[in-house]
Amino acid sequence: MSSTAISESPAPWLRDNCPCGDCRDPRTGQKLLRITDLPDRPAVGSARELPGDDGPVWEVVWEPDGHRSRYPAAWLAAHCPGGPHRPRGDGRTEDDKELWAAADLTGRLPGASWDA
Repeated sequence: MSSTAISESPAPWLRDNCPCGDCRDPRTGQKLLRITDLPDRPAVGSARELPGDDGPVWEVVWEPDGHRSRYPAAWLAAHCPGGPHRPRGDGRTEDDKELWAAADLTGRLPGASWDA
């Protein structure tokens, strides 16, 4: 994963998806800020790759507020709009739909126990 995922992602989207403890509850992942709470026109001030426990991470320093975000490279590859593993659309168009029948879902439905 290169810095292309950072430079080609919409800055407001990337900033809104900051995973840090100030932006998301570390236990639940729930956002702690509304997008309207973010600075107007966030921009990537700098980005650098760092080693992480589960693979490389990208640290982004945001302008104008200096906020620091760290995005796992694997997360960027899986989630960035228009990335190699993402559909070209936003998932809501006719071309992005995956049509299925009940038989197609055999073995694909996730399950969990109440304790989980």
